[in-house]
Amino acid sequence: MSWPFELWSAPEGFDADEYAEMLGELRGLLAAVADAAPDPAHVRKLTADLRALRGELAACATDDDHAPFGQQHNIDGDHGLASVPQVRVLRSADGSLDGEVTFTRWHVGGGGTVHGGMVGVALDELMGRSQIALGWIARTAYLTVSYRAGTPWGRTLSVQVRTTRSEGRKQFLEARLFDGDQLFAEAEALFVRVSPYPASPALAGRPTLEVR
Repeated sequence: MSWPFELWSAPEGFDADEYAEMLGELRGLLAAVADAAPDPAHVRKLTADLRALRGELAACATDDDHAPFGQQHNIDGDHGLASVPQVRVLRSADGSLDGEVTFTRWHVGGGGTVHGGMVGVALDELMGRSQIALGWIARTAYLTVSYRAGTPWGRTLSVQVRTTRSEGRKQFLEARLFDGDQLFAEAEALFVRVSPYPASPALAGRPTLEVR
């Protein structure tokens, strides 16, 4: 993957909206896999279909600096990373962010609740996006997650991110995952800014970012 993103340029004829739709179907497929109990005949057919699709995609393979995966700024609020749970930014201003995340059965761990690692991924993603909204790319130096209750899947949950203090390039953040009065997890993190965010220069200096 290109770093820090400005090395990537869209291939000729590339349609970001169509690509986003494909990734949405991929997320839906994973959720459907987790929901299903196919009989042996269906398993064999689905395996063959997936093998054929993998072959089609292999024929389109390219190098890191030209693959659009993870380079799509602002589609679905997550750069088009289908490996990240579905997140959405509602409001971001001055290092604070309000967002949402929706987990599916695909993200479930033991005990019927969301895998703790998936919770951490979602919080990490939205913390990083609070820095992007300020015009910076920042890398996670550490992230500590405290789990307060089992996180449910299948419904939209709220996330709050707040920047608690800044020390040069160091940004100290806190995040909460909750639904109403129910707190599921909270996190503390240190992000280190490594580069301005060139892909969306209009973001720099804007007091508020609204993302669909």
